[in-house]
Amino acid sequence: KINFEILDEVYDDMIIKKGDLFITIEESDLVNLVKQIRDEEYVLGKDIGIISYNDTPLKELLGITVISTDFNKMGATAASMILNNEKGEVKIPFNFIDRDSI
Repeated sequence: KINFEILDEVYDDMIIKKGDLFITIEESDLVNLVKQIRDEEYVLGKDIGIISYNDTPLKELLGITVISTDFNKMGATAASMILNNEKGEVKIPFNFIDRDSI
């Protein structure tokens, strides 16, 4: 059984423990979490894990593992749907980029 909790945001006074893994969607939550990890003198990727959503150059620089949408495929699919007057749901592949944060 996996013990997990869903949080609305990363709070400044949130208690983090060795072995915790966080999945962040919002950039502000990622920043707050990295600050807390540093303040508590934990080692990212060893003591605490982070997976973030959508890759950016900053996340690459920081070594943050990401789940990222295939934006090229998303754009091509959206353009095709608009040009062909199509509506509906589509599944866009994603990439898992494993870095040093887990």
